[in-house]
Amino acid sequence: MHERVAFIHSYLSDADQGGNPIPDRPTRACILAAAELKRRKNVDAIALSVVPELAKPICKRLRIMLPKSLESKDLISTETTKTTKGEVEEIRRLSQENDWSEVTSIVISPHKNRVEQNVRRVLGNNQETVSVKTFDEVLKGVRQDNLYDGIISESESWNEIRRFGRQETISQRLLKIPLIGGFLAYDLPDLLPGKIKVQKWLLKTIRG
Repeated sequence: MHERVAFIHSYLSDADQGGNPIPDRPTRACILAAAELKRRKNVDAIALSVVPELAKPICKRLRIMLPKSLESKDLISTETTKTTKGEVEEIRRLSQENDWSEVTSIVISPHKNRVEQNVRRVLGNNQETVSVKTFDEVLKGVRQDNLYDGIISESESWNEIRRFGRQETISQRLLKIPLIGGFLAYDLPDLLPGKIKVQKWLLKTIRG
């Protein structure tokens, strides 16, 4: 039975030299953080919220990183939902079905506030069972030898994270609109196309 689980929120997809889909840099950093937690036995299993085409490459990456400590039963893959709220609802569903007592939700820094808001909104009195941590918070906590300082420092200038930050700034502004702010930020995304499509459209709009 898995009582402690690391839950990876995946972001956009990238492509290798052969054009095959692979997780983007923020997602790869979250994968690294989850692997470190599993390697040190801080969690019993790893769960993924991913688009179907990324499930196989992410699972393969984790098995390479954890050849001795990751069994098939320790890896749970669920298809990504349209919204962050949907991902938190998926955490709730999986926790209830599998008796998870503690979930570490691993995110990128601009996403942390939104995930925490949805944890409070969706889980209510059970919100204490889920802790939301950025990948750099996890990596700093598990390694005392500064091994990952380069990755953490470099990630601050990643375009993917900067663009996501601008997207979240727009979201937080929507929340402040009287009467309809909550609907625009939390419920409207459920009526839109898939989460990844919306993210790509927003990032393209921000770049333009």
